[in-house]
Amino acid sequence: MIYTRWASTSARQTKQSARWLKRLGKAKSRDSKDITSRSNVLFYEVQEALRQVHPQAKVDTIANPVDLMEAFYVARHRPFVEVDVDIVFQSTEGGGFGFVPKSYANGLTASDIPSGALTAVYVPKCVVGDRVRAKLTVHHQTHTEADLVKVLEPSPRRDDNLIVCNKFDRCSGCTFQMVSYEDQLQTKQSFIQRAYRYFYPALAQDEGFGFVVESPLQYSYRNKLTPHYKLRKDTIDYDEVPIGMLDVRSGTVDVDHCPIATPAINKALPFVRRQAREAMSEQSPREYTLLLRDSLHVEANGNHRQVCLEGPNKIITQKVGKNLFQFNSASFFQNNSFIMPDIIDYIKHFLEGYQYKYVIDAYCGSGYFSVALAKGTDAEKTFGIEIDKESIKYATHNAKLNGMGEKVTFVQGDATNMFDRVEFKELNLSGDDTVVVMDPSRKGSTPQFMQQLYEFGPKVVVYVSCNVMTQARDLAMLERIGKESDGVKYKVSSVVGFDLFPQTKHVETVAILERI
Repeated sequence: MIYTRWASTSARQTKQSARWLKRLGKAKSRDSKDITSRSNVLFYEVQEALRQVHPQAKVDTIANPVDLMEAFYVARHRPFVEVDVDIVFQSTEGGGFGFVPKSYANGLTASDIPSGALTAVYVPKCVVGDRVRAKLTVHHQTHTEADLVKVLEPSPRRDDNLIVCNKFDRCSGCTFQMVSYEDQLQTKQSFIQRAYRYFYPALAQDEGFGFVVESPLQYSYRNKLTPHYKLRKDTIDYDEVPIGMLDVRSGTVDVDHCPIATPAINKALPFVRRQAREAMSEQSPREYTLLLRDSLHVEANGNHRQVCLEGPNKIITQKVGKNLFQFNSASFFQNNSFIMPDIIDYIKHFLEGYQYKYVIDAYCGSGYFSVALAKGTDAEKTFGIEIDKESIKYATHNAKLNGMGEKVTFVQGDATNMFDRVEFKELNLSGDDTVVVMDPSRKGSTPQFMQQLYEFGPKVVVYVSCNVMTQARDLAMLERIGKESDGVKYKVSSVVGFDLFPQTKHVETVAILERI
């Protein structure tokens, strides 16, 4: 069923929206430079969903005309169109895809709508099997985003009694509170398998490929929270300014309690929000971001407790397993400290069967993997490299703090050319004696890094990633480099997920490669 109403738009508004569409057209089209971009991944998912549900349909049948994209671009002038959608495909964005006839576009576009044309509709907060009513919002080249209006018929997988947050329907942070935790783990395993199908199709997958290790905590695990708010020129009542997270529709949803944040953060959140409101009258119109970090506070008598520190440039102390780590509150550190020891144990267990002298930790940050892997392994020396000067300072401090000052050395520099560093050359390091651990940002590694990694030829490569799409892309790149040369070859021995982010769409993956 389709419900359509046209919002009147003047000629001037139409021209203005056309200019905006042209100016921001890149946001509506697929990114050809990065195959793992959000727009490309969504396009691959739309194609896969179309093959499953409408195997005879061609991709052209779901293309959105430019003037249809334009008609929906400006929020306050877009047509009112609601459609009933059967969710048939779970997206790695956390919501689901369904297909509806494009007949709703008749009269909204000058383009001819072919008979049988479909629109791929993405709806947040949905699972496969849901039948929902959705309001169409932004039209992209290959799919259309929509707001969830209501669930008409719930999927057997859905149990809204599991939802613990009263802002779940609007907050973009969590996506899967309405399904069981076992279901979440299976869904994330399917995301890992999908990423490797898309970006490393040559890699064979068995049934257990991408198995996801559960988090010790399903809630109250997140040790960092970044609420934000926006002041406008016409803001009058500061008590009405929402302070919180991104709304799945637009703007900000007001959040005064976050179930996935630690108790210390939730205890401090009301006070921090009150402080922010008191400061608004002195602030200029723009966006502001608050920073709350869970930290271990140790008193003089040895007693300790978890506290929340607010703002940048605070020294945060985290206990991870039996180790202590300190870092600047504005720096990166894993948001779920409770599961990190499981990752270390997994890596150590795999390395037990190998003889090696050195561990190199690329993208080492404040030294978590360097320090944790230096303890209880056969490595004579561990090296960490990081481009950020302050992170290196904290990494060196953390090595000493955990009694690893002599065994771990940190070098400031770009990991892209780390094997050209004097520190490494003086030791005459050989790949035969070395394990390389890499944990890049979400954008993944670079061709230059993967090339030098291959040329160095470490015995084992451990690739830790918070974005399985870029991880799969990079490992496929390493295989291509090997095929184009007569040097060493690698095989992917294991790809395992770790649920650092329960209730959300995200999953951490650890891939281990052996030289053969």
